[in-house]
Amino acid sequence: MVVGCAGAPPPERDGADFAERMEGYRPCKPRGNDRRGGFCEANQRWGLHLTFDENTGENEPAAGVLSAADFDGDGRVDLVAGFDGMRPMALLLNREGAFVDVGSLWGLEEQRRISSTATADLDGDGDPDLLVYSRDGRGVRLLRNDRGRFVLVGHLDGGEDVNAISLSDLDADGLLDVVVASAAREGDCRLPFISGCPEGVLAWRQRAPWDFEPVSVRAEPRRALALRWHDLDADGRDELIVGSDFGMLNGGNQVLRVERVGGSLTLTEQPLPPGFDARIFAMGVSPIDVDGDGVDEVLVTNYGCNVLMHRVESHWVDMARVWGADAYGVPLAGQVPHFNPLDPDNRWMGPMAGFRDQYLEPDSTRMPSTKWTPLVFDYDQDGRDDVYIGTGMTGISTLFPEPTLQAGVMLHGTGHRLDDVTDALRLAELHGGHFPVAADFDGDGDLDLAMVHGALPGRPGRMVALRNDASVGNALTVTARGRGGARDGIGAHVRARVGDRVVARRLDGNLSIAGAAPHVVHLGLGSAAVVDELEVRFVSGAVRRLHRVPAGAVVVAE
Repeated sequence: MVVGCAGAPPPERDGADFAERMEGYRPCKPRGNDRRGGFCEANQRWGLHLTFDENTGENEPAAGVLSAADFDGDGRVDLVAGFDGMRPMALLLNREGAFVDVGSLWGLEEQRRISSTATADLDGDGDPDLLVYSRDGRGVRLLRNDRGRFVLVGHLDGGEDVNAISLSDLDADGLLDVVVASAAREGDCRLPFISGCPEGVLAWRQRAPWDFEPVSVRAEPRRALALRWHDLDADGRDELIVGSDFGMLNGGNQVLRVERVGGSLTLTEQPLPPGFDARIFAMGVSPIDVDGDGVDEVLVTNYGCNVLMHRVESHWVDMARVWGADAYGVPLAGQVPHFNPLDPDNRWMGPMAGFRDQYLEPDSTRMPSTKWTPLVFDYDQDGRDDVYIGTGMTGISTLFPEPTLQAGVMLHGTGHRLDDVTDALRLAELHGGHFPVAADFDGDGDLDLAMVHGALPGRPGRMVALRNDASVGNALTVTARGRGGARDGIGAHVRARVGDRVVARRLDGNLSIAGAAPHVVHLGLGSAAVVDELEVRFVSGAVRRLHRVPAGAVVVAE
């Protein structure tokens, strides 16, 4: 029997025909809603026929990364897709529910081998710009949206393996700054399984539109994969959570804070709160309010079992097993884990062997999935946080057994725990969508899903769009319009009171790894038709309060 997460056996799921079911996912009806509920594949209806054949190695899939925003200013959410291969980036403009690829017309034909993207209005001119990191060694590229074409205006040097780009106004000057997670830099550090030397966080301050200068980062080097801003200690200041890969070898996750040191801006590593450090493969990070008390937990996705940190006074406790966030994986018929021998006396192999023994047993027929982006959103708009977790193989199956096909997981928040509703929502056939994004693509008010299924030998990769027909409640979408170059309102804190229930969110479309969603806050209201009180606290300190806000959408200006 598999030990599973923290000693608990993973839930049983019939996997005998898993691979066959992958190929027959239920399509949406040509018109209207699918009255059966759940999610359905909208590729045909929305005209998404994007495929690619190239994979980067014998086992490693060519993954795709997504960012969503209204790039052409027509009021509909578009998609930009980058690929970890030689296929050029695609810009999929949403034209009344039909997506059209205009990437080459917008100047993206040279953008290839992309591992991370981000989007926001960097210069305050009213349209979203684009940042991309390519593995060709040219750093993070700055692409200005020139109303019909992306124009390269510069790049940010540093980092050789950037997996996350986060945009935030670090110094509250009305201009967005850039922070990246870099897993490695050039050098020979003689680390197993890792090329180069650990790098960590790099940052740049925007002094004027498109004029950036490096920000000092005082932190130990890490193999950084994921970034997420969150007020961990509830003191009104956001800290930066850094998810570290190979944490058992590499020192684990970090918490950084913006400080002024000698008149200069600095990102400084802080002591970890007691119980917060989990030395795992940290593949994604997101706040989520599981127990509905208005105070967020922190979900960290992982190879094997996730970690869900819950604050009890000044300590943090892992509640993943108790509250149903472990999401171990699924069995695959005919695939039996094969363990390569590890030398426990080797100072590098020892910690890895311990990690393997914690989650796996050599005679098991069940293999864990590798969890990546955790998308925390209220898919059914009942007022409680849900989460969809993208999965996909890493290509390191020579180290740990890893299934070629992996199913994403949808966990439904009940206000007390998270329940696996993947099968009930007809999502079990999905696989390999490392970096999903949630946005309202069809303009009906609820959040749909999009992801890229990686290409594997003998199986092309493709874009998948999933229309949400599972929403049952009302919702309010909040746009916070900041001043100057921070017009996207990134970093604003939104607090909504509906009756005796309070929901608090940080406005931040930056996904913790690889991509970005629209910079809005989507609040499920359940049966309520209005928000009794809405408060938006901007990074500058300005506060705006509205009362009796009806469901739908609202723009709050600083």
